Amino acid sequence: MSVADRVFVAIEAGALVRTFDGGRTWHDRVQGGPYDTHTAVTHPLAPGRIYSAAGDGYSESVDAGDSWRSPEDGLKHLYLVGVAVDPADPDTVIVSAADGPGSAYGPRSAEAYVYRKTGLKRWEQAMSGLPEAKCTTVSRFGTHAGEPGVIYAGNNQGLFRSDDAGRSWKALELPWPEPGLADGVDELACLPE
Repeated sequence: MSVADRVFVAIEAGALVRTFDGGRTWHDRVQGGPYDTHTAVTHPLAPGRIYSAAGDGYSESVDAGDSWRSPEDGLKHLYLVGVAVDPADPDTVIVSAADGPGSAYGPRSAEAYVYRKTGLKRWEQAMSGLPEAKCTTVSRFGTHAGEPGVIYAGNNQGLFRSDDAGRSWKALELPWPEPGLADGVDELACLPE
C-alpha cells in the first residue's frame, strides 16, 4: 500500500529527508536517524516502515521516519550498501555489507557479504550459493511484488536469484556485453513482463 504524497529521499553522507505533502515542504533527518544512507526501501505491507542500509549501519523506522532503531546484532560488517525486503514478508530483510568503502566497490580490494534477518532474530550471513566474499563487490538487490519470497542480487561476479527469501542463492546464466559486470552493479530493478 502506498501513501499518497509521501516521499522519502536518501542523500548519501547527508540525510534521509521526507515529505508528506508531495514535495511542498521537506523534513530533514531526525536525531538518531541514519546519516549516510546508501539505499532506503519501504514495503507495501508495512505502511510507515523504512529500511536503511547506510555507511553508518542498519536502521529502520516504523513511524515514517519520526524515530529510528538500529538492530545490528549479528552484523560483523557495518558499512551497508544494499537492502531488500521479501515482497511477501516485511519482517524478512537482506543487506549487503563490507568493512568500509575500500572493500565495498573496487573488485581488486573488495570483500563483501550478504546478511539476512527475520523479525527480531539476529542477523546471519546468507552467502550460500553466492561467490566468496573476497574480490566480490557489494550486492545490489531487486524484488518484484509478483514474486513472493524471491530476491535478486547483482555484483561483479554475476546475477543471482534466491527463491527462499535470501537463505540461499543460485547464479543466473545470462550473457552480458563486454565489459559485463566486471566493475560491479550500481542498481538492480525488477520489471513486470
